[in-house]
Amino acid sequence: MAITKNNTRMLDGSIDITSQVTGYEQGTFTFYSNSNLTFESGTNTGRYTKIGNLVHVQMNLKVDTVTSTNHAYISGLPYAAVAHTSGTGNSKAVGNFSSANVSSANTPIVPTIENNSATVYLELLSNNGNFTIVTNNYFQASSEYNITISYITA
Repeated sequence: MAITKNNTRMLDGSIDITSQVTGYEQGTFTFYSNSNLTFESGTNTGRYTKIGNLVHVQMNLKVDTVTSTNHAYISGLPYAAVAHTSGTGNSKAVGNFSSANVSSANTPIVPTIENNSATVYLELLSNNGNFTIVTNNYFQASSEYNITISYITA
């Protein structure tokens, strides 16, 4: 069965999602961190897809310098996360952080977003379920890192 758009058969069988879904958007954004954790020029551009109020973000970055132990964060997401209405703590988000060059002793690092914020904090998840904010010293200069995260915006 062929997919149709407005009763018109698409030659390649695809559908133009931009005209079928309200609030569909794709783009790029520039992200940054604190002055003690800098990224190599050109590696601080992320990609995002927004469908309705769901935002999916992909960031591939390469650290240039690490000069302190401040809390590690990445600001400049394309949309702020909406505040959740139950419990305490950071906004609900689903994400992944990966790299072969993180000194976290194989402890999972989880990206989280604060309520009403466009900033991602990286947190270590311990065996007892508690979180600890990652500091800059977990990163190594000239190393590459990948972050993907999905979250709800207003």
